[in-house]
Amino acid sequence: MRRLGSEVAPLTDANSLANPRTSRLVSIWDPSNQESISTIPSGHSNITEKQRPLPGRPKRRRDLALTRRKSRSFWTRLYTRWIQGIVTSFSSLFLALVLWYSLGVVSIGSSKLLLSQHERMLVGNIPPLLLTLQQLLVGSTLLRFLLQIRFLHSVGLQPWPSTSVDSVSLTSRRLQKLSTLSSERKDSFVSGLLFCQPSLLLAGVYFCLGFLATNYGFSCSSPAFVETIKAAEPITSASVAVWWGIEVLSRPERSSLAAIVAGVLLSTYGNHRGGPASSLIESFASFVVVMASNLCFSFRGLHQKLFRATPEGNQQLVDDLNLQFRMQQIGVLILAIPAFVWEGPSTLSNLWTLSTTKGLITNGCLVQYIGLALLNGCAFASYNLASTYILSRISVVHHAALNCLRRVFAVVVTSLLFQIPISLLGAIGIAVSVLGFMSFTHYKAQRQRQPKPLSSLLPTSAVN
Repeated sequence: MRRLGSEVAPLTDANSLANPRTSRLVSIWDPSNQESISTIPSGHSNITEKQRPLPGRPKRRRDLALTRRKSRSFWTRLYTRWIQGIVTSFSSLFLALVLWYSLGVVSIGSSKLLLSQHERMLVGNIPPLLLTLQQLLVGSTLLRFLLQIRFLHSVGLQPWPSTSVDSVSLTSRRLQKLSTLSSERKDSFVSGLLFCQPSLLLAGVYFCLGFLATNYGFSCSSPAFVETIKAAEPITSASVAVWWGIEVLSRPERSSLAAIVAGVLLSTYGNHRGGPASSLIESFASFVVVMASNLCFSFRGLHQKLFRATPEGNQQLVDDLNLQFRMQQIGVLILAIPAFVWEGPSTLSNLWTLSTTKGLITNGCLVQYIGLALLNGCAFASYNLASTYILSRISVVHHAALNCLRRVFAVVVTSLLFQIPISLLGAIGIAVSVLGFMSFTHYKAQRQRQPKPLSSLLPTSAVN
């Protein structure tokens, strides 16, 4: 045999020759001709003998460029799958936190401007009932648009949660057709509200009443004072939870709630120390109104939890966008008739007087009002949505702590914005309230680590 050991290979069939992977460098030995017939694909005529395969084992050439590409793609995959995901998640959470804090201040400040009468502004002195209806109407319109574009990976507008049919069959059927329900079924507002799930209906009622009482508080007192009182919401939430029978407070939690009460009372007295008696009476009247608002929001949180516990309140069926949209729709329906009956005649009279004396369009009053109303309504809906987005990504305890810091931020910024001085006693009261709330959150988190039969109400997962 001639020196063709490097060229000898077993006979290959047609499939092997047709396969470019196995026929790249295959040599066939023909015993009759004693010659080797080399099968080399086209485009590889410059292959040397060192590159030929061993007998019976076709060799695959290493592509050095491909190897370098694979080594580089490892770091690319690491960045794409891990680092970029962490950075994106952190940046989106940080952006939502900034929007929550800033839009909350914008909503509070614009509400105070619309409720008050100013010499340099032609708009203002709007009744709280009309302002609440306006906020809910603009907010529901914005949420409807966000549902239409499927914002935040939403499933789109879903039908009203109803108890008119069997809950189990309803849940299974809607889960199967979740992607087509919003486009195939038309949303009927009246018929859906008539058969609405009771817990959702009550959550919507308390939602609109809570913001109505808040706007009455803004009309009677400063935004800083109102936000200080609203920081005492754990008191009403604890009362509702104990009364409902799903919460038993420990001694440290009760002490923390007492510190919150003491801080609120110090802030109320300190901000009006040395003033007339009528001002102090108005402050305590505002205190009662805002505490009523806290009570409404506590009941809203309770019924929202009860709704989420039902099959109709499944997160896959009713996401946060749909839930807020339905609650604001309920609020619009509740407040529409009382607003037009009680505030309609006086509002039309004021508009007629303003149009005849100064003009609505010539002085820019109408444009100024529309711009401020849209800003207020969009900020109102957006900061609630940002709070819900943050709540879905962090724990309830951390969300409550951030909400407490948000109220401190709102108190400081609104005091600077409206040039309202905070007395030393008032600042001490705010600090005591914040420390009491943080202490309450800490002891509550410790108790929640222990197993218990019922889920806790506090802090409420809903936002206000």
